[in-house]
Amino acid sequence: MASGKVPCCDSASASSVINMLGKDKLEWPESVQSVQSIAETGIKCLPTKYVRYEEERPTDHVLFEEHIPLIDLSGLDDDRRRRKTMEEISNACKEWGFFQVMNHGMSSDLLQAGTDVSKMFFHLPLEEKQKHANDPSTYVGYGSRVGVEKGAILDWGDYYYHHFLPSSIREEHKWPSQPLEYRPTMKEYCSGALKLSKTLLSVLSQNVGLPPTTLEEAFGGN
Repeated sequence: MASGKVPCCDSASASSVINMLGKDKLEWPESVQSVQSIAETGIKCLPTKYVRYEEERPTDHVLFEEHIPLIDLSGLDDDRRRRKTMEEISNACKEWGFFQVMNHGMSSDLLQAGTDVSKMFFHLPLEEKQKHANDPSTYVGYGSRVGVEKGAILDWGDYYYHHFLPSSIREEHKWPSQPLEYRPTMKEYCSGALKLSKTLLSVLSQNVGLPPTTLEEAFGGN
Protein backbone atom coordinates (compact mmCIF):
# COMPACT_ATOMS: atom_id res chain seq x y z
CA MET A 1 0.00 0.00 0.00
CA ALA A 2 1.36 3.36 -0.99
CA SER A 3 1.24 6.02 1.67
CA GLY A 4 2.66 9.36 2.64
CA LYS A 5 2.55 11.41 5.83
CA VAL A 6 1.30 14.96 5.49
CA PRO A 7 -0.48 17.18 8.06
CA CYS A 8 -4.26 17.50 8.09
CA CYS A 9 -5.58 20.88 7.03
CA ASP A 10 -9.36 20.50 6.95
CA SER A 11 -12.26 18.29 7.99
CA ALA A 12 -14.61 16.29 5.81
CA SER A 13 -17.93 14.46 5.91
CA ALA A 14 -18.34 11.05 7.54
CA SER A 15 -17.39 7.92 5.65
CA SER A 16 -20.21 5.93 4.09
CA VAL A 17 -21.44 2.37 4.25
CA ILE A 18 -21.93 1.07 0.73
CA ASN A 19 -24.49 -1.58 -0.15
CA MET A 20 -23.79 -3.03 -3.55
CA LEU A 21 -26.31 -5.87 -3.44
CA GLY A 22 -28.30 -6.15 -6.59
CA LYS A 23 -26.02 -3.93 -8.67
CA ASP A 24 -24.50 -5.59 -11.71
CA LYS A 25 -22.22 -2.83 -12.91
CA LEU A 26 -21.01 0.12 -10.87
CA GLU A 27 -18.90 3.08 -11.84
CA TRP A 28 -16.74 5.39 -9.76
CA PRO A 29 -18.70 8.60 -8.96
CA GLU A 30 -15.59 10.73 -9.46
CA SER A 31 -12.29 10.41 -11.26
CA VAL A 32 -9.91 8.21 -9.27
CA GLN A 33 -6.41 9.48 -8.59
CA SER A 34 -3.85 7.21 -6.98
CA VAL A 35 -2.48 8.23 -3.60
CA GLN A 36 1.01 7.62 -4.94
CA SER A 37 0.53 10.21 -7.68
CA ILE A 38 -0.80 12.75 -5.18
CA ALA A 39 2.04 12.16 -2.72
CA GLU A 40 4.62 12.52 -5.47
CA THR A 41 3.44 16.06 -6.24
CA GLY A 42 5.04 17.18 -2.97
CA ILE A 43 1.84 18.39 -1.32
CA LYS A 44 2.20 20.01 2.11
CA CYS A 45 -1.23 19.20 3.53
CA LEU A 46 -3.72 16.38 3.16
CA PRO A 47 -6.55 16.96 0.63
CA THR A 48 -9.91 17.38 2.34
CA LYS A 49 -11.37 14.15 0.96
CA TYR A 50 -8.78 12.16 2.94
CA VAL A 51 -9.33 13.86 6.32
CA ARG A 52 -11.31 11.81 8.83
CA TYR A 53 -13.20 12.86 11.93
CA GLU A 54 -11.04 13.27 15.02
CA GLU A 55 -12.51 10.16 16.67
CA GLU A 56 -11.62 8.06 13.60
CA ARG A 57 -7.95 9.01 13.57
CA PRO A 58 -5.13 6.87 15.03
CA THR A 59 -3.94 7.69 18.52
CA ASP A 60 -0.85 6.86 20.54
CA HIS A 61 -2.97 6.49 23.68
CA VAL A 62 -2.38 3.12 25.33
CA LEU A 63 -5.73 1.43 25.90
CA PHE A 64 -4.28 -1.48 27.86
CA GLU A 65 -0.90 -2.62 29.05
CA GLU A 66 -1.47 -6.36 28.74
CA HIS A 67 0.08 -8.18 25.82
CA ILE A 68 -2.02 -9.83 23.14
CA PRO A 69 -1.74 -13.63 23.63
CA LEU A 70 1.06 -15.26 21.62
CA ILE A 71 0.46 -18.97 21.11
CA ASP A 72 3.07 -21.51 20.01
CA LEU A 73 1.26 -23.75 17.52
CA SER A 74 4.05 -26.33 17.53
CA GLY A 75 2.31 -27.71 20.61
CA LEU A 76 -0.50 -29.01 18.39
CA ASP A 77 1.92 -31.56 16.91
CA ASP A 78 3.05 -32.82 20.32
CA ASP A 79 0.71 -35.22 22.11
CA ARG A 80 2.00 -34.01 25.48
CA ARG A 81 1.36 -30.34 24.71
CA ARG A 82 -1.64 -30.49 22.41
CA ARG A 83 -4.33 -30.17 25.09
CA LYS A 84 -2.54 -27.25 26.75
CA THR A 85 -2.15 -25.44 23.42
CA MET A 86 -5.81 -25.93 22.60
CA GLU A 87 -6.73 -24.54 26.02
CA GLU A 88 -4.54 -21.49 25.38
CA ILE A 89 -6.40 -20.86 22.12
CA SER A 90 -9.74 -21.32 23.87
CA ASN A 91 -8.82 -18.87 26.64
CA ALA A 92 -7.54 -16.31 24.14
CA CYS A 93 -10.82 -16.49 22.24
CA LYS A 94 -12.88 -16.08 25.41
CA GLU A 95 -10.80 -13.31 26.99
CA TRP A 96 -9.53 -11.41 23.96
CA GLY A 97 -11.34 -12.52 20.83
CA PHE A 98 -8.06 -12.78 18.93
CA PHE A 99 -4.46 -13.89 19.37
CA GLN A 100 -1.05 -14.08 17.71
CA VAL A 101 0.63 -17.31 16.65
CA MET A 102 4.20 -18.52 16.21
CA ASN A 103 5.65 -21.72 14.73
CA HIS A 104 2.62 -21.75 12.46
CA GLY A 105 4.18 -23.57 9.52
CA MET A 106 4.78 -20.58 7.23
CA SER A 107 8.51 -19.95 6.94
CA SER A 108 9.97 -16.53 7.57
CA ASP A 109 11.40 -16.66 4.04
CA LEU A 110 7.93 -17.11 2.57
CA LEU A 111 6.46 -14.33 4.69
CA GLN A 112 9.25 -12.01 3.59
CA ALA A 113 8.85 -13.04 -0.04
CA GLY A 114 5.15 -12.17 0.09
CA THR A 115 6.00 -8.73 1.43
CA ASP A 116 8.78 -8.24 -1.10
CA VAL A 117 6.75 -9.03 -4.24
CA SER A 118 3.94 -6.78 -3.01
CA LYS A 119 6.36 -3.90 -2.54
CA MET A 120 7.89 -4.61 -5.95
CA PHE A 121 4.48 -4.23 -7.56
CA PHE A 122 3.73 -0.93 -5.84
CA HIS A 123 7.17 0.37 -6.83
CA LEU A 124 6.33 -0.13 -10.51
CA PRO A 125 5.64 2.97 -12.63
CA LEU A 126 2.09 4.23 -12.22
CA GLU A 127 1.36 3.57 -15.90
CA GLU A 128 2.13 -0.13 -15.42
CA LYS A 129 -0.12 -0.41 -12.37
CA GLN A 130 -2.96 1.42 -14.10
CA LYS A 131 -3.13 -1.44 -16.61
CA HIS A 132 -4.80 -3.35 -13.77
CA ALA A 133 -7.15 -0.53 -12.69
CA ASN A 134 -10.30 -1.84 -11.05
CA ASP A 135 -13.94 -0.80 -10.88
CA PRO A 136 -16.40 -0.95 -7.94
CA SER A 137 -18.32 -3.90 -9.35
CA THR A 138 -15.78 -6.39 -7.99
CA TYR A 139 -12.79 -4.28 -6.79
CA VAL A 140 -10.47 -6.87 -8.34
CA GLY A 141 -7.32 -5.09 -9.46
CA TYR A 142 -5.39 -1.93 -8.62
CA GLY A 143 -7.35 0.82 -6.91
CA SER A 144 -7.36 3.77 -4.56
CA ARG A 145 -10.88 3.95 -3.17
CA VAL A 146 -13.68 1.79 -1.80
CA GLY A 147 -17.33 2.75 -2.10
CA VAL A 148 -19.31 4.68 -4.69
CA GLU A 149 -20.75 7.55 -2.68
CA LYS A 150 -19.79 10.89 -4.16
CA GLY A 151 -17.84 13.03 -1.73
CA ALA A 152 -17.07 10.15 0.67
CA ILE A 153 -13.95 10.23 2.84
CA LEU A 154 -11.21 8.09 1.30
CA ASP A 155 -8.33 6.09 2.76
CA TRP A 156 -4.82 7.48 2.22
CA GLY A 157 -3.49 4.47 0.36
CA ASP A 158 -3.52 2.40 -2.83
CA TYR A 159 -4.29 -1.32 -2.94
CA TYR A 160 -4.40 -4.39 -5.18
CA TYR A 161 -7.30 -6.76 -4.53
CA HIS A 162 -7.64 -10.27 -5.90
CA HIS A 163 -9.20 -13.58 -4.87
CA PHE A 164 -7.58 -16.85 -3.85
CA LEU A 165 -10.67 -18.74 -2.68
CA PRO A 166 -13.09 -19.98 -3.73
CA SER A 167 -11.06 -21.31 -6.64
CA SER A 168 -13.99 -20.70 -9.01
CA ILE A 169 -13.33 -16.95 -8.83
CA ARG A 170 -9.55 -17.02 -8.32
CA GLU A 171 -8.85 -15.75 -11.86
CA GLU A 172 -5.07 -15.78 -11.61
CA HIS A 173 -4.87 -13.96 -14.95
CA LYS A 174 -6.11 -10.89 -13.07
CA TRP A 175 -3.25 -11.05 -10.56
CA PRO A 176 -0.32 -8.71 -11.23
CA SER A 177 1.80 -9.93 -14.16
CA GLN A 178 4.74 -7.87 -12.89
CA PRO A 179 6.95 -8.61 -11.11
CA LEU A 180 7.22 -12.11 -12.57
CA GLU A 181 7.67 -13.56 -9.08
CA TYR A 182 4.33 -12.20 -7.86
CA ARG A 183 1.92 -14.92 -8.95
CA PRO A 184 3.91 -18.03 -7.88
CA THR A 185 5.00 -16.38 -4.63
CA MET A 186 1.54 -15.19 -3.68
CA LYS A 187 0.00 -18.53 -4.61
CA GLU A 188 2.41 -20.29 -2.24
CA TYR A 189 1.78 -17.63 0.42
CA CYS A 190 -1.99 -17.99 0.19
CA SER A 191 -1.74 -21.78 0.23
CA GLY A 192 0.23 -21.58 3.46
CA ALA A 193 -2.30 -19.20 4.97
CA LEU A 194 -5.11 -21.55 3.93
CA LYS A 195 -3.42 -24.51 5.62
CA LEU A 196 -2.98 -22.45 8.79
CA SER A 197 -6.61 -21.32 8.76
CA LYS A 198 -7.79 -24.92 8.46
CA THR A 199 -5.65 -25.87 11.45
CA LEU A 200 -7.12 -23.08 13.56
CA LEU A 201 -10.70 -23.79 12.45
CA SER A 202 -10.19 -27.42 13.45
CA VAL A 203 -9.02 -26.39 16.93
CA LEU A 204 -11.89 -23.92 17.35
CA SER A 205 -14.39 -26.61 16.35
CA GLN A 206 -12.99 -29.12 18.82
CA ASN A 207 -12.83 -26.54 21.59
CA VAL A 208 -16.62 -26.21 21.49
CA GLY A 209 -17.22 -29.95 21.30
CA LEU A 210 -17.75 -30.23 17.54
CA PRO A 211 -16.08 -32.51 14.96
CA PRO A 212 -12.78 -31.04 13.67
CA THR A 213 -14.08 -30.14 10.19
CA THR A 214 -17.31 -28.45 11.32
CA LEU A 215 -16.28 -24.80 10.96
CA GLU A 216 -14.28 -25.39 7.79
CA GLU A 217 -17.31 -27.01 6.18
CA ALA A 218 -19.57 -24.23 7.47
CA PHE A 219 -17.37 -21.72 5.65
CA GLY A 220 -17.68 -23.70 2.44
CA GLY A 221 -14.50 -25.75 2.56
CA ASN A 222 -12.51 -24.89 -0.56
